[in-house]
Amino acid sequence: MKKLLLLTVIYLSFSQINTFAQTWSPCGDGPGAYPFALTVFNNELYVAGSFIFVEGVNITRVAKWNGSTWSAVNNNTPQTQISNTVNASLVYNGNYYIGGSFGAAGGISASRVAKWNGSAWSAVGSGVTASLGAEVYSMAEYNGDLYVGGFFTTAGSTTVGNIAKWSGSAWSAVGSGSGFSYNVEALCVYNSELYAAGSFDELDGNSMDHIAKWNGSSWSAVGTGLDGDVSSMAVFDGELYVGGNFNTAGGTAAENIAKWNGSAWSAVGTGANSSVLALFADANNLYAGGSFSQAGGTTVNNIAKWNGSAWSAIGSGVSGGSVNAIASYNNYLYIAGAFDQAGGNDANRIARWGAPLAVGELDANSFQLYPNPATNTVSIESELQKCKYELSDLSGKLIFTGSANTQKFELDLSGFESGVYLLTLFNEEKVGRMKIVKQ
Repeated sequence: MKKLLLLTVIYLSFSQINTFAQTWSPCGDGPGAYPFALTVFNNELYVAGSFIFVEGVNITRVAKWNGSTWSAVNNNTPQTQISNTVNASLVYNGNYYIGGSFGAAGGISASRVAKWNGSAWSAVGSGVTASLGAEVYSMAEYNGDLYVGGFFTTAGSTTVGNIAKWSGSAWSAVGSGSGFSYNVEALCVYNSELYAAGSFDELDGNSMDHIAKWNGSSWSAVGTGLDGDVSSMAVFDGELYVGGNFNTAGGTAAENIAKWNGSAWSAVGTGANSSVLALFADANNLYAGGSFSQAGGTTVNNIAKWNGSAWSAIGSGVSGGSVNAIASYNNYLYIAGAFDQAGGNDANRIARWGAPLAVGELDANSFQLYPNPATNTVSIESELQKCKYELSDLSGKLIFTGSANTQKFELDLSGFESGVYLLTLFNEEKVGRMKIVKQ
């Protein structure tokens, strides 16, 4: 049997391997409690939430993943730890910003908002506060300012109503009225306007059902709004999609997800059968995560995709809990939440889908690998001037990652056990895969 394995050169067409490689895989042992936000910063995936351990190591509420290993922000010294839950994050003016219920970051006072410049945490003015339980749930950049939404009544020294903006040096209110009556849980820019959505039903003392839009100087309604809470928003194929826990949008039946084209609401197929907590879009699909088991009548298990006309599952989905956040990193789809299995395999709170997003395939003639089988070193040639590569086993477990700045490079396999591995080579435009037999 061993002789047969060593004499067999495995080469499949890219379409065949692509189908084979589409599996969920864990990201190490993952965080010990729930993540709520995923953001790419300095070429790493930053994961934030309520956890204080990752893979059994004390990493407090913000961790980073480089594609194969976890690490703390600046070695998780007391000067880098976050005192309480992080709900939202984004990159603004070259810095990584977080929002949540914390009161300190990196050993300094930082009320519910903080920033990381790559080496140290700092406060964002005097942050946001409330007489009881202030919390930031959402963030977005609009017209050069950082907008934060949540539950708070003061930003800096200014009275606000659950939304505020940061210019880079000072906090200010958004509008001149009393603001939103309750939580602002999602922010998104669409058609040059900022959309705010959440669990509120009033704005400046007037009826406003769960969503409103800001043009830089005034607020206005978005049709007649929705009949329940909104948790997430994303722009896909020229329309604004909103997800949450509702039954109608603009008076039209829309189960937990709906879309707005700038003038009217409509359903997204037959929707999802429970809450949609996270939305993310790439060039080809809208991805929805939450606590639902079906989308469009199809069994999907908490994660699904919409191509503009139909819902479909992503593998067998995840189980054990909800999907709270979705992001793309190195052209792969990542999800994070309360689940403990993905695709039927153990995956603690975070998982990766094994097929790169929105890229074309390398032509089979432009990707060569030799010798194969290999003993110690394998040479790789492709049309890509610069690329990244990943080696995984046949279960989808990621072994290691790297990058190359030339069309030809070598891979050292001397430290690996004999067996079959899958090599994935990719850049922002193309991807190719090939199996390697290690003797």
